[in-house]
Amino acid sequence: EIVRRVSRYLGPYKLMAGGTIGCAILSLAFSFVYPKLTQYVIDDVIGRGQVQMLAPIMLALIGAFFLRDVFNSLRIRINNTFEQNVIFDIRREVYARLQRLPVGYFDQRASGDLMTRVLEDVNSMERVLIDGTEQGTVSILSIIGVLAILFTMHAKLALVALVPIPILAV
Repeated sequence: EIVRRVSRYLGPYKLMAGGTIGCAILSLAFSFVYPKLTQYVIDDVIGRGQVQMLAPIMLALIGAFFLRDVFNSLRIRINNTFEQNVIFDIRREVYARLQRLPVGYFDQRASGDLMTRVLEDVNSMERVLIDGTEQGTVSILSIIGVLAILFTMHAKLALVALVPIPILAV
């Protein structure tokens, strides 16, 4: 119920939300490139003596790190603007609602209590909306990506590695 009520604040900023999640996904994808390239360096370049491939792979590694950080930087910039817009909308709506309340409402409550409640509620909503959406998406996609890589490389080993998960969950 709470998520449904507060998610309406994301509606006007669908493009920013999509940009934040898109940049997070691209940053995550480029961070998955590093282990694969390292494996290639160890197995093929060093193991099989293909020294001529070392420079291109190192350039690819540098490129992967660079692109990961570029998309992470873009994500942070978009997310900060997105977050500020959503918080402004929430605060504007809360202020408008407070303005419509009768004077008797304020006579019965301490102004400090009202201000504390309003500030804490708005900040809590911000954390749920902005950080929850972004970090939740990145975490779920990270798990899916790692599982896909594990099962692609060695399905039996992946199953053995997943055996303790139900025990840890309990």
